[in-house]
Amino acid sequence: MAGQMGNVHRGNIVPAGGVTPNQVAGVVGGGMILPDTLQMQELAHIFMENSEQNFLQMSKVPLVSGQTSNFNLQTVGLGEGLELLVDGWIDVRNTNATIAENVTLHPDFPYNILRNITLIFNGQATLVQASAYDLLMMMIKRNVRSGFARSVNHAARVDRRICDVLVTGGTLVDGHGLSGHNMLTIPPLTTARVNVKFYLDLSFVLRKDLLLGLLPMANTSIHANVELMVAPFVGTTPDFPFHASANLSLVGSSLNALPVYKFWALPKRRELYEHFVNTSYIVTRHANKTIPSVGERVISFEVPINFWLVSALMTIRDSGRALVDVMGAINNPHLVYNGTITVDRSDIAVKTARDFLFYGLEIPTGMLIYDYANTGDLNGNSANMAKWLNMYQASNPVLLADVLPAMAVPGSYDVTLERLAPNHVQVI
Repeated sequence: MAGQMGNVHRGNIVPAGGVTPNQVAGVVGGGMILPDTLQMQELAHIFMENSEQNFLQMSKVPLVSGQTSNFNLQTVGLGEGLELLVDGWIDVRNTNATIAENVTLHPDFPYNILRNITLIFNGQATLVQASAYDLLMMMIKRNVRSGFARSVNHAARVDRRICDVLVTGGTLVDGHGLSGHNMLTIPPLTTARVNVKFYLDLSFVLRKDLLLGLLPMANTSIHANVELMVAPFVGTTPDFPFHASANLSLVGSSLNALPVYKFWALPKRRELYEHFVNTSYIVTRHANKTIPSVGERVISFEVPINFWLVSALMTIRDSGRALVDVMGAINNPHLVYNGTITVDRSDIAVKTARDFLFYGLEIPTGMLIYDYANTGDLNGNSANMAKWLNMYQASNPVLLADVLPAMAVPGSYDVTLERLAPNHVQVI
């Protein structure tokens, strides 16, 4: 990737007054601003020594079936992230008088309760727009080998301290899925209470030790709004949390999200943090792209330009909107830019084995991760940007993959991009 880095140079010295940004030539508007990452990592340490990390628990936010909830972050400090704990119960009833109802819990349950999470800064800049399931992968990626997620019977299983499901009035069936269950059986004319709890750590910054993306929230003229789009709880297709026949009905629910705002205190010296807030960390999803048929390079996603690409996550569903087994559905995923330059083209079995070695677990069902920041073989230097892709200089970048005959088409895919962009938010 060295040939794609433009005029970005490396060094180990933090100059007086902070980091001097470098310019990548040839970009409209004066060039892409990105400093040397080793300088930035050292500056992050100096910033932390002159600041203080805080956790501010906010009021609970009700989550209602099929509705969207909103809240604003507190206008204090430099925002680092948002923790969300979703907790409560959902009552579903089998209305059939004679037959038990088998309710399918798909592999993304219960994270599929939140179809979309959006963070909008000052009503203009979208910094986060992704499903809870996609953001779970980002959390896994940021916490490699932490132990909160592990492989069980060739499936990703999340520790019960992170995700748990309990039922009264019905029986959970153990199986493939984040919760460790894939079915709920409810006797005739019975209401089952499903208690769910799951946690997300939504970061506003690139790394815990590389704070690009801090939100400048210490101003009452600033607002950052969070939207939580809740799925209708009961439906007859796989994209509903409780997937069953028409015999299943929603009786009631009491479900809330508990937000915890993570921020750093504002240092007296602006030069310690100004570049962290001037470069934004952005996670956004491009949803419901069609897979029309099987064949070579049928999946073709045109990647937007004018940013640094850190990773791309593709989530794939079949014709019934069910998450697919990626190994049996696609092959040879890769990125092409400038018409001929190919990045990381691999047989899907090779890529899956490589990802398992790095992450220490199976990637969650339906997900295909293109992690251009996967630098685990570089002495753990999380500041290393050797694999970031310069989408300011790449021409016509496209994510491609073959679709295998076993894939039920027409299907669909989402692409969630993890990226860095300068001057994306207006600092007041």
